[in-house]
Amino acid sequence: MLDLECDDLVNEMFSTFFSVVRDDHPESVLSAMQTIMIVVLKESEDVRDDLLLVILSALGRNKSGVTQAARRLAMNVIEQCLEKLEAGIKQILISVMSGDNQLIKSEIDYHEVIYGIYHCAPQILSGVVTYLTGELLVLINKTLV
Repeated sequence: MLDLECDDLVNEMFSTFFSVVRDDHPESVLSAMQTIMIVVLKESEDVRDDLLLVILSALGRNKSGVTQAARRLAMNVIEQCLEKLEAGIKQILISVMSGDNQLIKSEIDYHEVIYGIYHCAPQILSGVVTYLTGELLVLINKTLV
């Protein structure tokens, strides 16, 4: 799929894995899904934003339609592919927090994404904290006014 540049097919495969994975699946199934996703990410030259959004959209504690198994799968994949995903995740989060990309903001709840990232790869957040601090200061100033 990578050699043929079937990016949409890869996105669909990741989406399918996140939508069908359940807590009651045998560990071998969960492990196989995770291995496939990790190999695809590690073998790709670069990870496109649309694939990152598929992964990030599985994060969120109370997101409807996303199982706990899907959240764990996403977090394990992020943790295992940290080097490959870190720059892209930072870029997406900063873009959303600075208000540059409203389309992405409507697709993910970035506060929930930050919470998930914190639990699996907190080092990614080092470049995002300054934007989060700015957002908190704006909220504090609005409350004081």
